[in-house]
Amino acid sequence: MDTPLPFTGNKQSLKIWLNNLNQLGSHRASNKLYEMLQVVYQETFDTQAKLELLNELATPVISYSDSLEQIVMAQECFKNEALVRKTTTLSSELLRLLSLNYCKISVTPNLTPEQHAMTIYTALHLIGLSMRKRATLNQFPSETLWKKTTELYLRAQKYQLLERPITLTTLFTSRQSSIMEVLHRNLLFTLCDPYRFTSATIKTLFQFAESYYALLNSATQAAQADFVWVYRQQGTPLPHVKSTPPVSQTLYLSCRAITDMLAVQNPLNLSKADLFHLRQHLCGYVDIIDSAIPSEATACKLIVDYQHIHAYLNHHATIQNIHRISTSSGKPRQGSSFLQLMPLNAPTQTPKLSAITVNSNDPYTMPPISVHPTRYKNYYVTTTANRTLQIGLPVLLVDKVDNLKLGVIRQIATHPIALSQQILIEHIEGVLESINLTLDAQNTLAILITKATDEKEVMLPELRVQSGTPLEINSRSTQGHFLLAELLQFTAHYRHYKIIPH
Repeated sequence: MDTPLPFTGNKQSLKIWLNNLNQLGSHRASNKLYEMLQVVYQETFDTQAKLELLNELATPVISYSDSLEQIVMAQECFKNEALVRKTTTLSSELLRLLSLNYCKISVTPNLTPEQHAMTIYTALHLIGLSMRKRATLNQFPSETLWKKTTELYLRAQKYQLLERPITLTTLFTSRQSSIMEVLHRNLLFTLCDPYRFTSATIKTLFQFAESYYALLNSATQAAQADFVWVYRQQGTPLPHVKSTPPVSQTLYLSCRAITDMLAVQNPLNLSKADLFHLRQHLCGYVDIIDSAIPSEATACKLIVDYQHIHAYLNHHATIQNIHRISTSSGKPRQGSSFLQLMPLNAPTQTPKLSAITVNSNDPYTMPPISVHPTRYKNYYVTTTANRTLQIGLPVLLVDKVDNLKLGVIRQIATHPIALSQQILIEHIEGVLESINLTLDAQNTLAILITKATDEKEVMLPELRVQSGTPLEINSRSTQGHFLLAELLQFTAHYRHYKIIPH
């Protein structure tokens, strides 16, 4: 094998090279493996030889990737944010590049049908491992790997390999015996909304997907689906809005069998809160929506979209500060404690803000609507004539005395006849403040959320930043240097991080 590899083309030479990596430590050895995978990806040589080489490299690549993950999770390098980001990136990129190598070799023409199925299966299996690792390490899903997932699915479909049993010996101890089964495993893990759980629970959810992928069914009718994977768009599966017309090149997915099972058992010993969130997310929050209390409606203004919420919070803070100064007696107090925002739901007598928030012609602002609490804390149901709302949009509810509730749209039901949308909003608790922060030397609009425990979180616009990134805050209530720590949740419209002092 005439290639620029650091060993001759035989297994014994490769074994010696891999053994030598053990003397280098996790970081240096992982870098060597990454460089090796780059060479294999870029160079053209015999398909069978390349496939054998990848099969030999797969186990050490996974092992070193896991080793780096453990270093990050143990926070052994958190005092050095550059090392945090380097270690995190290398851990996930090892798996990503190994996946891409198998994706590339799956399109070569001289594979046997068994090898063809096996390479697609292996690529999808590695993509699933990469999904789990990226979620655990607070990294965004890889757009490239979702694009490759679509390509692999279409290729397997074209050559009638989706249901073909994998007959060759696999590299993994896996319950999935076909391409379609491992695809369902990956889809189910994504549907579990892993980024909203702790790192330990994310690993448990992956095992859940490993065990119960067979309960994820393809819906025979679009109206029966809980989620859709529009693979022609090469993105992630999304919650299904029932009134949406059927579209081509789409997998309609039903979680009914899974949610029925979770209603009566807790197979992975999740906490009560985690089990509740998992089941509600998979069933479309129907239990919460059905528990709305019509008799306890509150009139609220609804501000939609990140930029408008940020602008509204700026106005709100200005008016509150003016009100405090104008109503204080004696010498005005100085300092940040005087300017702190009021906690959510605290009784206030601040002036009404409806006239000064945002332009009344703006499509993202609406007249007051009736908001109904549910029997579940922090969930609210309302109906609006605005039919442009989307699942995952951040919203701000403002009641008559200007109490604020920041939330996210979790579910939508469109009523075609009434020309309205029923929406479910999940409230994000905390004291809110619109701020400008310095993130990677760039000035960025952000919403600071201070919890009752004094822990701090930030909601950011749709930036592709990474955990471990340093930031500086110099606001009315908070000053100092912080790190983006845990990616709590994200959608196409915002990113929500826990931050820690640095």
